[in-house]
Amino acid sequence: HMTAVNKKVDLQHSQEFNDIVGGIVAADYLEDDNGGRVECVGELYVHDTPAARLAYKLMKRGIISQVSMECDYQEGECSVCHKRFTNKADYCPHLRKFKGREYNGRPVYEVLHGVTFTGLGLLDRKGADENARILQVASVKDSLQSQVKGDSEMEDKTKSNDDPSKSDTDAAKKKPEAKDGDPAVRVTELEKENRQLKAQVAELQKRIQELETEQKAAACRSRAKKLLTKLEKKGLAFASDEERESELQRLAGMSDEAFAATEAAYERMTKPAKAEKSDSQAGKDEEAAKKAAKSGNDHPLRSDAGVRPRDVDDRKLSLEDRLRSGFMAAYHNRLGEESDETLQLDA
Repeated sequence: HMTAVNKKVDLQHSQEFNDIVGGIVAADYLEDDNGGRVECVGELYVHDTPAARLAYKLMKRGIISQVSMECDYQEGECSVCHKRFTNKADYCPHLRKFKGREYNGRPVYEVLHGVTFTGLGLLDRKGADENARILQVASVKDSLQSQVKGDSEMEDKTKSNDDPSKSDTDAAKKKPEAKDGDPAVRVTELEKENRQLKAQVAELQKRIQELETEQKAAACRSRAKKLLTKLEKKGLAFASDEERESELQRLAGMSDEAFAATEAAYERMTKPAKAEKSDSQAGKDEEAAKKAAKSGNDHPLRSDAGVRPRDVDDRKLSLEDRLRSGFMAAYHNRLGEESDETLQLDA
């Protein structure tokens, strides 16, 4: 059992170097009703690895309560045929086929010779041996050590505060000189870079605020200009450009709520003018309707007088016809007779 001392404590039989969380510092063999057991005392390297700190917390809370030993042996022996071997590839048929069971009514198991401890695995569930468990998790020693250390540090601080000038002198004496590659020099450089970066960040934030202010002012001026343009289209007039610019600046400097209220007030001012215009237009339409109704009551003029007009031959005569008609009229005139041609000429 003493071969367990100075062996590793790992997580779930892991063979990874990073999973080693502690070591066994003592081991003792105790007789009991089951034939005996080996009790081990181990320590966890909680100040060295995060895995050890986590394992300690889980053990304190009872989440990890089982352990399993890790062993090595020189040779094994079959419980049936008593054949010995050093490699599992050389197993006899009994161990190869019936290990952990029975063969012809006899239990088949492997007897190990030259057993040595190689480590202890922490388990979060029951292992091969249900009785292999953690009996106690100690923490008193660590708390006492930390308390003593804290008291000594407090005492040193109290002594140093008694004489400030002396403490400063001692600190100056103890302060090592800066050398190339000294961590203290590197820390100083990093602190300086950190201050410079903070100053740059503050400057950038200030510039961003200025840009946001300028952008907001431009947006306010744009909406004020749109409102004035709309009002001018509705009939609002300014006495001069200075008056218009002054009103523009006043509107641009308003908050969102004040601008909304001003815009609503301007809208209410322009609505009565529209109402008067619509009333005058309605009056004109009514007057036109009255005139149309009055003209509808008069009797319409008639182009027919009820008398048939005289039929007149208004054909155009040629020069030959006119001469012939004239000569014939003169001839009949001498004779004292009136002819049709004369009548036609008189007409």
